[in-house]
Amino acid sequence: MSCDSVPHFTTIANFVSSHVEEVAALFEQVLLVCDQQGLLGKELFAIDGCKMASDASKEHSGTFKELAA
Repeated sequence: MSCDSVPHFTTIANFVSSHVEEVAALFEQVLLVCDQQGLLGKELFAIDGCKMASDASKEHSGTFKELAA
């Protein structure tokens, strides 16, 4: 996406914040593909080194099939 350049983090943040819906949809698709490939452990999820516990039940968070719809 950056054509082998190294953009400043504020440039990336500005891009993401001005394309919130598109980035969210893309991120969802990446997670679904990773799950289909068996790349997710489903016990711990981390973004940018920040660990977030995954304790939501399926009844409250939905399923991958529901997310894909």
